[in-house]
Amino acid sequence: MNITTPHYPQFSDTTLEGLTLSLARKILEIQKDSTLNTTNDMIILITEDLNSETTEVTLTDIQANIVDGVMTTKNYFNYDFTDGVGVYPFNRVSIVDAFIHLLIFQQKQELSIAKNPGGLMCCNFSISNVSEMNMAQQLTINASLTDYPITVTNGNNLTTAAKSYLI
Repeated sequence: MNITTPHYPQFSDTTLEGLTLSLARKILEIQKDSTLNTTNDMIILITEDLNSETTEVTLTDIQANIVDGVMTTKNYFNYDFTDGVGVYPFNRVSIVDAFIHLLIFQQKQELSIAKNPGGLMCCNFSISNVSEMNMAQQLTINASLTDYPITVTNGNNLTTAAKSYLI
């Protein structure tokens, strides 16, 4: 699905699918950097199947809360994320929050027959209320992208990129 850029100034993607995968990859990169991930939170896993040209992204145990009707995730990393520019979902102020809200928006697009003529459903969510467990955050979110289509390019270096499936 084409989007105008730059909704998130640090990312130049021109499709929703591309921006979603770029954010996931950046979160993984940040997660591996001990100077940015000082608490050693391991919240994301990405695996690619080059033969089937798909990728799996799994986000686990994301803490969130709801204040005045707005869900916001915990800011896990010491990463200098440039705030989003635009209306929802492109107005988030941390990278994990931006990724979660892009997934929510993308799933909404998947549910529209007009925007998802192939019927591919990649986004999955589980949101649990944990306020009774005396946690600092009210919610725990698990999210995934399953069988997310990618394009594999065999040049001098093997590269992969998100393949658009929404219109």
